Amino acid sequence: MLLQSSRGRLHLLPALPGAWSDGDVAGLRARGGLEVALSWRAGRLVAATIAFTRPATTSLRYGDIETTVEADAGAMLDLILAADGTTLTQFWR
Repeated sequence: MLLQSSRGRLHLLPALPGAWSDGDVAGLRARGGLEVALSWRAGRLVAATIAFTRPATTSLRYGDIETTVEADAGAMLDLILAADGTTLTQFWR
């Protein structure tokens, strides 16, 4: 599973199949008017982009990392996983 969304929470790569060690996907739709693109290498998230089609407050989760973001319609959020795998750096555009 590449994405799970429910009740204002968005979980990135919650159950990535082992056979898909490297990959990219774009255009995934999540609840709350979100569109998601993901890149992963060696089974680990490298980057994600989340486009907000309407205003939303969303809890983002990847592994043990969780953060809450709030955005207006039209906002785009780029997430980059730190080399040590402990933080997601956020870049708004």
